Amino acid sequence: MNSEIRCLDCIPEVVEQCIERMPLSPGAKRLLRKAFEEGKVTSLMEQHMQQACPHLEQEPEIGQSEQRGLLHRARRIAGSSDTPTEEPQDLMEDSPTLLMDSREIQAMLRKQREAGANAKPPPAKIVPTAPILEVPETGHRILLPAEGSLTLGCLDSLSRISPDVDLTHDDQQHSVAFLHARITARDGKHFIEDFGSLTGTWINDKRLEPKQEHVMQQGDRVRLGSCEMLMTTAPPHWSEPSLVYRLYATASGRTFSMPCAGEVTLGRADPRLGFAPDINLNEEGDVALLVSRRHAAVRCYEGRLEVTDLESSNGTKVDGIPISRDTWVPLKPGQHLWLGGFCMAVDVETA
Repeated sequence: MNSEIRCLDCIPEVVEQCIERMPLSPGAKRLLRKAFEEGKVTSLMEQHMQQACPHLEQEPEIGQSEQRGLLHRARRIAGSSDTPTEEPQDLMEDSPTLLMDSREIQAMLRKQREAGANAKPPPAKIVPTAPILEVPETGHRILLPAEGSLTLGCLDSLSRISPDVDLTHDDQQHSVAFLHARITARDGKHFIEDFGSLTGTWINDKRLEPKQEHVMQQGDRVRLGSCEMLMTTAPPHWSEPSLVYRLYATASGRTFSMPCAGEVTLGRADPRLGFAPDINLNEEGDVALLVSRRHAAVRCYEGRLEVTDLESSNGTKVDGIPISRDTWVPLKPGQHLWLGGFCMAVDVETA
């Protein structure tokens, strides 16, 4: 990103054009517009905005009337009604720094295009990959722990029994128990153990003995009841800062886009009070009844997610571990965020 250019300084018409050109979902675009309205725009956002900006892609000749900075250029191209047709004479004479900035910016963009035409692609960046379980039918991805354990199962809204990872939407045949199996990380390996479920836990079509650990390997086909998963590695973009994250509601399969900009409040709207959070979970039905109006907040810090509890009645957990109020906790792709009895898996939205 060119630090000389600030998207926040641009006029709304051009900002809207850039947002419309970005390969994002409508929900993500709405939240991006809100970030601009509130002035909560990060450098990562501006970098992606400039990549989509139609006016930075153009390269007109720099004439005497066009040497007043990119902001004037954007106003001229967008046809802004408040742009004067004649500039005061002293603007050119008294603003040599502004003119030089404009020339430098144009020269830099020209060099980038010329260099990019014949440049060799950079070497592939090697990023550490973490083991995950992926449900092919739904795209639900589960980050396996580096240490400790995860319980897999389905939420029981009546008894409020909740596993660390909820497979309700993935289990269309209702074959997964409330507490079905556990995965434990130890000595650099992962072990899976069936809790004695009726439908069993299977590895590569072989049923495991209950309450006996079995070591897992990359490429294993894991099945809990009729819910099939594949053990693989996390995609490389999980290790990079992201512009937009996605929250996957494990009970319904609904997804919520969340741009990496400012704070986003999660909860339930209350029309009587005239309150609506940034992500409203009212439509999730009974599983969201334990979600408070202002339950939790998620923010982006240096391209990474963090979450905190907002003094909710039923608490907030990450992979089954409760988080303290007023404490920001890292939230990684593949982890599971519990708001009371409602679970969402964190993922990265890609074009």
